[in-house]
Amino acid sequence: MRYEVRATEAALEDVDLIRRWIAEHGAPRTAERWVERLLVALRKLEERPTRCRLAPEDGDIEGAEVRQFLFGRFRILFTVSGKQVLILHVRHGSRRYATQEELGQALEELGREEREGEA
Repeated sequence: MRYEVRATEAALEDVDLIRRWIAEHGAPRTAERWVERLLVALRKLEERPTRCRLAPEDGDIEGAEVRQFLFGRFRILFTVSGKQVLILHVRHGSRRYATQEELGQALEELGREEREGEA
């Protein structure tokens, strides 16, 4: 089974903040390569996303398993819904865990998109 990988606005903002931080600390080309490698790595989630272990945040959101995909020093938090992998956040491993509110907002965003797509 092949999955469609989608990202929330929150996840896209996370990636942009990370890219800008790397670029501002003297490595603009490294920042662009980091994004390119991240996109390639995320394609692995199209095949078997459930091979990734549950994130420490799992259990914070009722009805959604929160999994993590490790990418270098970063954790990609996602959930699987039907045939979709929904990227919720991209966080540096040293950052605090995502809060229930942060995860809930990302899932709400995806719910709004689905409702708008049906209209």
